[in-house]
Amino acid sequence: MLRSLPLLALTLAVVSGCASPEGRTPVEKKAYTISVRDEALAELYASEPDARAKLESAPGYVFMSGFSLHPGLLTFANAYGLVQNNLNGQQTYLRLTRLGIGPGIAVKGYYLVVILNSAEAVDAVAHGRWSGVVRRTSRNG
Repeated sequence: MLRSLPLLALTLAVVSGCASPEGRTPVEKKAYTISVRDEALAELYASEPDARAKLESAPGYVFMSGFSLHPGLLTFANAYGLVQNNLNGQQTYLRLTRLGIGPGIAVKGYYLVVILNSAEAVDAVAHGRWSGVVRRTSRNG
């Protein structure tokens, strides 16, 4: 068991580095997160034209950019993103980390967009009251 700890630590370091916003300062990381979000939404709008109206008319949405690694019995995932509050324009930046157990082999990068259909849902996610291991990193505005 102790022999596998360095491999586990290395894997966690690689995964966390694969899904981290670029930049040295919080301002640079926020700008990078927004640019990745804008690129991902452009791809979404190109494939699903109705998505723009749905996102813009909703009280808010979550955007996450992530990477997951499933090398056998363990799953490691890391993501970053933001909650966009369309009611007041506020953005709250998020990080997500996940460790799981189960059989399988996979490596994937992904974007996640979740429409939040109520002000209460927007507030809950922005304040870390969402199921899963999501934590707020900062708020802008």
